[in-house]
Amino acid sequence: MYHIGIDPGSEGAVVILSGNEAVAAAHWKPCVRQKRKVRKFTMIVKGGKPKQVITDRLSDVGFQILRLMALIGIREATLACEDFYMGRNARTTIELAKGAGLVLSPVEHRLSKKTEWVSAGDWRKAVLGIKRNTKRQEVKNASILMIPKKVKGISELAKKLGTPDHITDAAGIAEWSRMKAEGHGEYAESNTGSV
Repeated sequence: MYHIGIDPGSEGAVVILSGNEAVAAAHWKPCVRQKRKVRKFTMIVKGGKPKQVITDRLSDVGFQILRLMALIGIREATLACEDFYMGRNARTTIELAKGAGLVLSPVEHRLSKKTEWVSAGDWRKAVLGIKRNTKRQEVKNASILMIPKKVKGISELAKKLGTPDHITDAAGIAEWSRMKAEGHGEYAESNTGSV
């Protein structure tokens, strides 16, 4: 079974697991080309070399994720995305949520399923055992150090992409989705309901 985890945002990442092994990953970030704002989307499949695409819109990122899924031959998968919290700037949260919707729409359509939304605190507690109120820098460091011990092959993919924190977070979200689908830990008794 495949499990797709997305760390959304203007800069973000996706990781695809087969069981608990990372088989593909991608990272995107804003950049400027020929005086216009675009996104650099870099993807890799296990055993391959990174491939780069320049996208004009955030919605193109979702279609590039479909391309990555097609390279592996994915027809079914769980789909999870890190949820947003309302910070000090509501406008930023709204813009992030819009962007996540643009990225997720084509993937949801292809898989014919809704996204499972999970808060950063919830997936980190389930996967890493970290308390929900741990400081941001501590959880980022924990993700980089601990996710490679939980998800096979993620170190190699993150190293080739050169963006470990977004990649390890996306891998943690995918691992949370796998754990939930397989009824591990807190999901052992009840594997129903959404986040």
